[in-house]
Amino acid sequence: MGFGGIAVTDWEDIYKLHHTHKVAPTLKDAVYMSILAGIDMSMTPSDFKFNDLLIELVNEGKITKQRLQQSVYRILKVKKELGLWDKPVYNSKKEKQYDRFNISQFDKAYPLLGSQAHSEVALQAALESITLLKNNVNTLPLSNDTKVYVAGNAANDLTLLNGAWSHTWQGGDANAYQTPNKPTFFEGISSELGEKNAILGFPKKKKSKGEILIYCIGEKPATEIPGDINDLKFEIPEKDLQILQSRKKQGAKTILVLALARPRIITHLDTLCTAVVHTYLPGDEGGSALAKILTGKFVPSGKLPFTYPKASGDIVHYDRKPTENNDVNFGKDAYHPLYDFGHGLSYTQFAYSDLKLTYTDGDDHVGVTVTVTNTGNLKAKEVIQVYYRDEYASVTPSVKKLCAFEKVEIEAGQSHTYNFTYIPLKKLSFINKDEKRHAGVW
Repeated sequence: MGFGGIAVTDWEDIYKLHHTHKVAPTLKDAVYMSILAGIDMSMTPSDFKFNDLLIELVNEGKITKQRLQQSVYRILKVKKELGLWDKPVYNSKKEKQYDRFNISQFDKAYPLLGSQAHSEVALQAALESITLLKNNVNTLPLSNDTKVYVAGNAANDLTLLNGAWSHTWQGGDANAYQTPNKPTFFEGISSELGEKNAILGFPKKKKSKGEILIYCIGEKPATEIPGDINDLKFEIPEKDLQILQSRKKQGAKTILVLALARPRIITHLDTLCTAVVHTYLPGDEGGSALAKILTGKFVPSGKLPFTYPKASGDIVHYDRKPTENNDVNFGKDAYHPLYDFGHGLSYTQFAYSDLKLTYTDGDDHVGVTVTVTNTGNLKAKEVIQVYYRDEYASVTPSVKKLCAFEKVEIEAGQSHTYNFTYIPLKKLSFINKDEKRHAGVW
């Protein structure tokens, strides 16, 4: 097939041929089967049974040295292409155990790893993706003299901003491999507003004029089986819930900050807050990025990349069939997510005009031109999203589908005309009843 890399198993999968899948009578048989199947590398870093059994099989003549050399060649070839021959990473004779998470060990060979340049890219990625979902009563942005309280399980925990497969496998050890000098949500906010204006915890008084609560929630990092969802609803301590409910009755402003790897159900919390910000898993620069968003140093421009459900049984996505709009009252109003796909607010406003389509018979693409005007007072970025739908088709069409998007930056009061010059007809096509791709009639 022309593949030039290596074939590596998942964790102990060769051993599982014996003790889990029950297709190999012994571990030795499992090694034999996997090598003949084309495996080049076994992911068994904790022991060397694979190595010992493989050597036995070669010495017994069951696996040829030529077959072994094929895998050795492939492995060495990839290492050479990665530059590991020129800049090797290996166990030091002075160190019994090599710590692959200790950045200082890489400094000489890989000077960019963890560098300022990389941090700047990570910060920009977090800034561009953080999504403002709700902003009632002009809760955001915060002024420099705003006094805020920062609470919730993700308020001061960098682990929750990275999630699983990050500093550790499960990512749940708050004391392991934390990147030095990277701020949590609270530390980032404190850095922007000042230590006097940012307090960790809840307000001591029931309500104080001008004080804002920033309630940050994040799910416990986990991957594989420990990461399965048993309950989609995100539960918070009862005492915290009572405080949010009390603030709602008092008319106090509360900002809900999400650091979630998946859309947990937060409708019961959303209704209690005047603003909602989704950071997803923003990484080590998430604390700085959130603080800049909240204080208006950076105008939010992220858009929701999935449909955020209102309830655990609500699994209808934006790319839906017309029948999925059918409601229990025989109407067409069933699609009511908490937040729609592509949704995302800004601190300014944008107006769209002069939409034009271009297509010539025989072309394999269409063009779309639209003018976007920043009608607000702030320079900001906007994601222009192009959706399409077939009014009628031989196979029931989607209500709408995203076919192109582009993020542009526009000065306050200025307009930008953007031309999507090439949207392939294939993007607007579907598989018809004859199992052939059909691009519609223009």
